[in-house]
Amino acid sequence: MICIRCHRPLRLPTTTGMGPVCSKVARAVAPNLEEPDLFGYDITKAVQAAKERVRIGVLQAVATARMETLRESRAAHVRLLGWQA
Repeated sequence: MICIRCHRPLRLPTTTGMGPVCSKVARAVAPNLEEPDLFGYDITKAVQAAKERVRIGVLQAVATARMETLRESRAAHVRLLGWQA
């Protein structure tokens, strides 16, 4: 492993990826989520849109699974018991 800041070899791997001297010198910068970034990309809106797309995808998958389960159970009833539901 090498330090991500000065590229010196590390004796032990660290969670930051930097050596002890570089981790003391480097300061963590908190991202500004309120303003658009350099390219005008609104991070907060992007996160909300991604969550909504995931939610809709999960709901569609659940609905599809329920319909397939119902269809398969009806087919099983017809095969096993000989009646239509």
